Amino acid sequence: MQHEVIKIDVAAKTVEIKNLANNQVYSESYDKLVLCPGAKPIRPQLPGIEHAKILSLRNIEDMDKIKSMLTDAVNNITVIGGGYIGVEMAENLAHLGKKVTLIERGNQIISPLDKEMTKDLERSLEAHGVELKFNTEVEGFLDLNGQLSVSVKNADAISSDLVILAIGVRPDITLLKDTPIAVGERGGIQVNPQMQTSVPDVYAAGDAVEVLDAITKQSALIPLAGPANRQGRIVADNIAGRNGRYQSTYQATQGTAIIKVFDMTGAGTGASEKTLLRANMPYRKIYLHPSGHAGYYPGTKPMHMKVLFSPNDGKLLGAQVVGYDGVDKRIDVLATAIKAGMTVYD
Repeated sequence: MQHEVIKIDVAAKTVEIKNLANNQVYSESYDKLVLCPGAKPIRPQLPGIEHAKILSLRNIEDMDKIKSMLTDAVNNITVIGGGYIGVEMAENLAHLGKKVTLIERGNQIISPLDKEMTKDLERSLEAHGVELKFNTEVEGFLDLNGQLSVSVKNADAISSDLVILAIGVRPDITLLKDTPIAVGERGGIQVNPQMQTSVPDVYAAGDAVEVLDAITKQSALIPLAGPANRQGRIVADNIAGRNGRYQSTYQATQGTAIIKVFDMTGAGTGASEKTLLRANMPYRKIYLHPSGHAGYYPGTKPMHMKVLFSPNDGKLLGAQVVGYDGVDKRIDVLATAIKAGMTVYD
């Protein structure tokens, strides 16, 4: 802990390390090297972005810093970005009784889901006091006597006691500078199915690597915990020499994800309709509204389900579910069915 790798020499098979406690620098040799730097929050070069009251959330230290600043004097908080982190931040801040404004440059929250599927989640946020501002682009920040003024394009500025930046992440590949380790077209480390990079004896895993989209078969960045965990285990298997018939490989990422928004749940797996349109893949879709459990037993509500499939053979391509109870159960089954190559007829 408190040691930072500042340079990699793949020819000499060494890493240069800085002890942050005393600033001493030393070298360490390796037989195998595993790169798991993850993804770092995007901080655009906007005027005033370095203000002390503009925070990002990546690790436990960031969380502790945010919590330490949530005093009784901090009431109006602006969250910038409507992805998973932004929505979960807005929810937790609302639970603490704060007045939360969520700004999103696009026209919906949770962009991996299709727009019509996020409507109920957006209503849930608004019902719990979160103000949503879509199609809103932040231009900069001003300090007005300790208050932050968030300047937005074509609209009035928003006065805030604290700002949380959650506009997305990008692979943290700073360490790859001056190395021959290949980076893909989307800015992530390129790896083969054994999670090996383009350099012998160097592996990579997690949010920093590019993966194959399981549905479109295109290169993608899908920063989720499940795939990262599996990739780490696959790296360990291959370093330990597991090969032959039971060689451990990573094939593709299906992108199954789930989020709680107050008392509602939203989830998706496989490709969204937006993704299929971008990939120019033919599809059909169906909407269903089943209840969480059998209707004769009380305590359930209908959910909103969307299933995408191939018009040629009925093969499942993706699914999204939004509702109150039973959402996780449906998305797990559909995710397994997609992985197994099943069809709507199955």
